[in-house]
Amino acid sequence: MPLAGGTASIFKSVCPVARKRERASVGKSAHDICGTAFALAPRLFMTAAHVLNGPAEEFSLCTKIREGPGLTAWPVIDFELFSDIDVALVECDLPHVDMFSWHTQELDMLTDVIAMGYPFAIDEADLFGRARALKGYVVCADTAGASEISGKPRIYELTFQSPRGLSGAPLLVPTAQGLRVAGVMIKNRSTTLRLPTMVETRTEQRGRETTQTTVEIQEVIHFGVAVQVGSIGSLQLVR
Repeated sequence: MPLAGGTASIFKSVCPVARKRERASVGKSAHDICGTAFALAPRLFMTAAHVLNGPAEEFSLCTKIREGPGLTAWPVIDFELFSDIDVALVECDLPHVDMFSWHTQELDMLTDVIAMGYPFAIDEADLFGRARALKGYVVCADTAGASEISGKPRIYELTFQSPRGLSGAPLLVPTAQGLRVAGVMIKNRSTTLRLPTMVETRTEQRGRETTQTTVEIQEVIHFGVAVQVGSIGSLQLVR
């Protein structure tokens, strides 16, 4: 199934979030790609709330309007954060956008999913379009802990991780009607397993001092995490 018409049209539906900064060494400004956003409606986009950790005037959404790697930046007009579920609505005049429909039913384990965005798409001088797509499946549907996301939304654990820059990307599920948004990429989750049988204690005597060192082996597994569309609640009304 083609991804929103193929690689060329990714820039019409999924766009980089860029943050402007001054480069004192060369006396000019540059943009860092700090996240991903996607279109909900004309002039209205969604991303992860933690991506927008500064004033609106520092941020732009970007699009590709000609051949080559260059991107054109469109300033963010305003945004509203919903930090309790780590999503944000963004107002921007970026033109000619395509919009995905939403999939509100919770996905089952092993459902194939796709995330398209701009992980590690950082350029030191000029905007550079380096879109990447990741594909995997749902490991489980779960409720986030309050220490992870304060609003405790329903989330998906995914077989692929969410690298820096992918935050805010749509989690897409293939359906008979095409790709639909099932969630928003926001973070990674790590689960640690302590192995009691693999704990070793060492005691070392140096003169009158005794040092005791405990070494234990732990196994860690990492999952990407997306907030489910159903937990975004009334924000769906913009569709």
